[in-house]
Amino acid sequence: MRKRAFTLIELSVAIVVIGLLAAIIAPNVIAMRRGQDARLALLRVRDLARDGATFAARERTTLELRYDSGSRTLQVVRPADPNATDTGRQEENTLRSFTLPPGAELGAIRVGGDDVSAAGTGLKFYSDGRADAGTIEIEEAGATFTIRVRADGEAELIEGNAEAEVATSWPAGEYEKRQ
Repeated sequence: MRKRAFTLIELSVAIVVIGLLAAIIAPNVIAMRRGQDARLALLRVRDLARDGATFAARERTTLELRYDSGSRTLQVVRPADPNATDTGRQEENTLRSFTLPPGAELGAIRVGGDDVSAAGTGLKFYSDGRADAGTIEIEEAGATFTIRVRADGEAELIEGNAEAEVATSWPAGEYEKRQ
């Protein structure tokens, strides 16, 4: 009785076919993973902006979303208040931060059309849950994405460039328009 087995040629052909399939599929899987990581980073920046509005309302204070170019980090910061009686509020305090992944660059933080990212300031979130209407532009793999922060403190992710919402009026009861 003769035993049936694979020949060396059949095994070699099977290994070559498997290798070709792996060579075709692997780059697509890697690109898909990078795309997911980039999308996740953009969503985390959007959530950071939403957190700024939430924290400001919860702590009843004004907070800022700033960019530190040295560490490539976006930060929700409580600015120092030299008049505060609580020593913890006399110093600047970072409440939440997110470091941009490799390949992602901050284009600009804009408030009212002005780029404020280089000035060391950023979007402000107020104790009433409102915010400076503005945008955060992130450049990733040749594409531009914008996180638009509305005056009501909500943030949304938009593919491409987007203009900030322009506040033409403010709610009744406020004595002066925020600058």
